[in-house]
Amino acid sequence: LDGEILLVGQFGNAAHLANHIERYIVREDARVVDLTANKTVLLLNAEEVATVAKEFGLRSFRPKPGELHTCSMGDLQMFVAATSMLSAGDQLMIGNLDDRAKAFATLKTAGISLESESQFELKRILNFWPRAGREILEKSLPQELDRDASAISFTKGCYLGQETIARLDARGQLQKKLCLLRIDTADAIEAGAAVQHNDQPIGQLTSTAWAASL
Repeated sequence: LDGEILLVGQFGNAAHLANHIERYIVREDARVVDLTANKTVLLLNAEEVATVAKEFGLRSFRPKPGELHTCSMGDLQMFVAATSMLSAGDQLMIGNLDDRAKAFATLKTAGISLESESQFELKRILNFWPRAGREILEKSLPQELDRDASAISFTKGCYLGQETIARLDARGQLQKKLCLLRIDTADAIEAGAAVQHNDQPIGQLTSTAWAASL
């Protein structure tokens, strides 16, 4: 934004993250503000994005990764940012919390309704997207989350955590790594359950979702 950087994510404890960033602001004229209590974030898939564009006469509002566009739906304005949380072409709509009810009503007029938590979880897991507090923990190492291609640079200059990343890259071996499992069963399996091989624990389920068919 104009003179600002907006960080959007599912941090779990945004105040803790803000304090962590503040520690590394030395000479810059900058401050970190937690906007969690003031903002709302909605997630639309590519089909819903096309529906909104058609409904409100928008030629296009498909920002590139890292960009923010302004989207006007009637008298409602929100920022739009690209993501790939559930599928390619997803977009985040970011607005004021006071406008949340209006945003829901506006999208409903376009035929877009809220999905359930279970539907969201299934799509998130199938798209192999880690979630804070589940897969992403405070002591998680970046390469353990298998996000090398989308979230880690092995060539840029100094940044926080680079030494750990470079050390793991040099070793070429991880003790553990996030992976996706399909379990064929009629029984309910909860997150936290141990995964075993030859009666030996080899991992733990962090998130689970029921799929009627795949």
